[in-house]
Amino acid sequence: MQEDEIRAVFTDFYESWYSSLVRYVAHSIGSVELAKDLVQDSFYALCVELRQGKQIDNPKGWTFRVLRRQISKQIASSRYSGVRFESVDSHPDWSRDDFVHEGLRVEPQQGRDTLSEMTAHLSAREHEVLLLRLEGFKYKEIATQLGIGSETVKTLLARAMEKMQARFGGGRPSLRVNHVEDNA
Repeated sequence: MQEDEIRAVFTDFYESWYSSLVRYVAHSIGSVELAKDLVQDSFYALCVELRQGKQIDNPKGWTFRVLRRQISKQIASSRYSGVRFESVDSHPDWSRDDFVHEGLRVEPQQGRDTLSEMTAHLSAREHEVLLLRLEGFKYKEIATQLGIGSETVKTLLARAMEKMQARFGGGRPSLRVNHVEDNA
């Protein structure tokens, strides 16, 4: 791949996915600043790989795998060091409108509940699937990254939505899910 092609791929990917990846990582580890660092590191690793001639057909998938490894390492190291991170939900860049994607909406009533509070009772896998879907990942992309089937992704997402509906009841939070199959 030529330098101009690498730059174009990298720029397009960065502009399209940087914010989503930072939100995903931040909700996974609880730190916006550390999430930005990890995403930047993964983008740098992608750029290095491309410049070394590695064929990467799916930059988003490749970067996501790198990030998941970084998240696992960070969580493990923070357990041993006793590090506590700031609340992601209090970060000024997080608005509830950021958590809307293609028929899936998680909307706290009048801002009283944060996304973290609303999803705290979900299993780790349900939480991860929900966050990825809210960030615009398609069912097939989620399935590939998590090593599960697309139908399992749909089931986990539906289960997460049902749990949130049951827990908050009375239309709070506003939750809708569109299970129309993605094109990807």
